[in-house]
Amino acid sequence: MKVLFVSHDASRTGAPLMLLYFLKWLKISHPEVSFDLLVLGDGVLKSDFKKLTLNYFEKKESRYSVFRRIINKLVNKSNVMDVISKFRYDIIYSNSVVSLNTSIHLKNRCIGNPRIICHVHELALIVKLLVENFKDINISVDYFIAASDKVRKMLNHDFGVRSSKISTIYEFSGLNLGSLNFNPRCCDEFIVGGSGTGHWRKGTDIFVLVANWVSKNFPEKRIKFKWVGSIQYPDSLILENDVEKLGISSKIEFVGEVEEPRKEYQSFDIFLLTSREDPFPLAAIEIAQIGVPIICFSGATGTEEVLMHGGGKCVPYLDVEEMGKQIIYYYDDQDAKFQDGQSAKNLFSRFTPDLICPEIYSVIRSVVSV
Repeated sequence: MKVLFVSHDASRTGAPLMLLYFLKWLKISHPEVSFDLLVLGDGVLKSDFKKLTLNYFEKKESRYSVFRRIINKLVNKSNVMDVISKFRYDIIYSNSVVSLNTSIHLKNRCIGNPRIICHVHELALIVKLLVENFKDINISVDYFIAASDKVRKMLNHDFGVRSSKISTIYEFSGLNLGSLNFNPRCCDEFIVGGSGTGHWRKGTDIFVLVANWVSKNFPEKRIKFKWVGSIQYPDSLILENDVEKLGISSKIEFVGEVEEPRKEYQSFDIFLLTSREDPFPLAAIEIAQIGVPIICFSGATGTEEVLMHGGGKCVPYLDVEEMGKQIIYYYDDQDAKFQDGQSAKNLFSRFTPDLICPEIYSVIRSVVSV
């Protein structure tokens, strides 16, 4: 069996990390499977991907004018799409809806009529914003993997994908708890964590508003807010300006992108999942797995599907005050924080490569066999 995986980029974010973890597992568990990778954007995981794949292809979106792109095509001796189309693949695995148009284009060009699997790590708003023709092109997909039940329902209800063509396979973490050095937490501050690439979807602005509400209403409590993840200009400037005008500069810290975010996660007392839309975020899995309770918005994320069984709190959508009140609840009741942290650790412990990767592989095998 030969598979072409297509990733929208190689950034240290959820979907590319999921793919990296799966390819590592696949290479060890099923060495008989041959696979190549096409990446449509740059990123820090590029070298990691290259070590795993037989053929690593790049097709970056050009920022040049149409005239310049035509000249570049004429000058280049070989176009990457032409090269890929000469291979015979059994499966083209689109690792997000963002890479689906490219995947379908390749299906129509590759020899052997490969089947398409689309692993959907997005929810409705992002799909509509980034892939405007998704409702038209999804009929070209042979099978979908949904990152949570919320994603599965979205594909079925919003875009008319038949339920028989969708499997829910939750995201997973490559976190190895045994490899972490658990340091005793400093007890003089209560750390409220947030994580992700700074973006309206992740609710970085909401994180600031919650920090402001807590700081203004409970100034006597030693609570600090820490956001881990890259925030690009101009968003970084806007957030810094907001923090300064609110007068909470001493209460909030933007750590930036770090190679090992889990070391930062260990300082968290609780995790605020302020996302407006998030299928099943990797950060929430990793943070829960080290015993930190989660507070999220109802109706915004697939993480809620796990938290309904314990491990944290779900508050009304975009309710800054209620999210702040739940922070105070955990601050005042350390036993509740510990118990919910243990529940989160137990509930999210099943989202590991050893348990989830075989489910993905089973889908690939079944689609090939049809």
